[in-house]
Amino acid sequence: MLGDWSCATTLKLESKHEDFEIYQADNYEDLIDHPVEMADFTRFEFEVNDTPHAMTLTGQHTTDIARLRADLVRICQYHIDFFGGDVPFDQYLFLTLVRTKAYGGLEHKKSSSLICSRKELPTEDKPEINPDYTRFLALCSHEYFHAWWIKTIKPASFHALNLGRENYTEQLWIFEGFTSYYDELSLLRTKLLSPEQYLTLFAQTLTRVQKSQGRHKQSLAESSFDAWTKFYQQDENAPNAIVSYYTKGALLAFVLDIEIRNRSNDTQSLDDVLKLIWANYQDTGLEDDTVQKVVAHLTQSDFTKFFDDYLYGVSELPLKQAFAYVGITCEFSHKKAELSNIGIGINKTQEFAVISHVLEGACAQAAGLYVGDKIMSIDGIKIQAKDLANAIDSYAEDSTIQIGFFRDELLSELSLTIANSKPTFCTLSIADNLTKDTVKRQEQWFYHD
Repeated sequence: MLGDWSCATTLKLESKHEDFEIYQADNYEDLIDHPVEMADFTRFEFEVNDTPHAMTLTGQHTTDIARLRADLVRICQYHIDFFGGDVPFDQYLFLTLVRTKAYGGLEHKKSSSLICSRKELPTEDKPEINPDYTRFLALCSHEYFHAWWIKTIKPASFHALNLGRENYTEQLWIFEGFTSYYDELSLLRTKLLSPEQYLTLFAQTLTRVQKSQGRHKQSLAESSFDAWTKFYQQDENAPNAIVSYYTKGALLAFVLDIEIRNRSNDTQSLDDVLKLIWANYQDTGLEDDTVQKVVAHLTQSDFTKFFDDYLYGVSELPLKQAFAYVGITCEFSHKKAELSNIGIGINKTQEFAVISHVLEGACAQAAGLYVGDKIMSIDGIKIQAKDLANAIDSYAEDSTIQIGFFRDELLSELSLTIANSKPTFCTLSIADNLTKDTVKRQEQWFYHD
């Protein structure tokens, strides 16, 4: 190892020497499922259920290690307990790359590769949990949950992967959608978040889905199957054409959870579906209809129409009804100074706004604005990208404004009549004057008591 560098990996250590170490992988598939970090990093360790865990932080940071360790212990313990105390690994490693502005993660058999922004790590001068740190904890929770829910329980076809080509499945709504539901819910159930903080977080997921016109065109099953060709190769029309199996998958998981509770008189939940699958499908994996069959078995109820409408179809999820069942008010409104209100997104990295997408059916599309248009003025007055949303927001609905813009290096002008699109900004709050039964259902959903 050079200088102060060390090596972090969950590969099997074959031998350790003064200046180098030798690790062993059983085969190529095993090798690529054990990422390796070689750097001068911060490492801390902890134990959960007698299983060694560790996290490395590579990059400049001022992290409150004691707090991060304690919070990770709570999250890891929750997930282990969720699956009955079964641990599908003999060690676990969170490999974290710390950058100025970055975010993402990838699950592995005994580890996860994470990347985060410095501001998302806890520091001693900020003892309260904030949205940035919550985002990082949710990422850790998400990738850790995958050790059970995709690395062990997986589609049946993934038990014999062909690593020479793409592998397609309709089940990403199960493995990424369900995981996206539980990654944040677990932060509530471990008391890291208050109910109000959790609802604010979950409302952001609803807002992202509601902003996507693609939810009216692409089903979740199609979104899963087309991940290689559409979700990971998005163009400027993606908001009009596709839906995320992560975010809408999380919403389907929630609605399914509530529907199971309702039909079983609150004796079963989505938790029980996952636990039954964990107990019975580790060796065989899931077929495309396994979840549907398990849900029907647990509830003794026919869910065919439910899945036809919301998994294989594009019907709107009954979100307000589902939230009402557990005493939560779900409301949608227009957020002030949001360009999505008129149906556009912009690139803010330049002085002037360059349109990145135009939503189908919005007033911007009706006016004739295109992707790539560079907006220069409103009613003859120069307008910079940073001021565009507030400027448009200052006009009343039904006002007609003149937009000056460059298209293909030619200066043009058009008239745009402001007409807000459907409200997409979601607010979730605990309803007033709840009955005892509703309060009990809410507590069961929040904390699985």
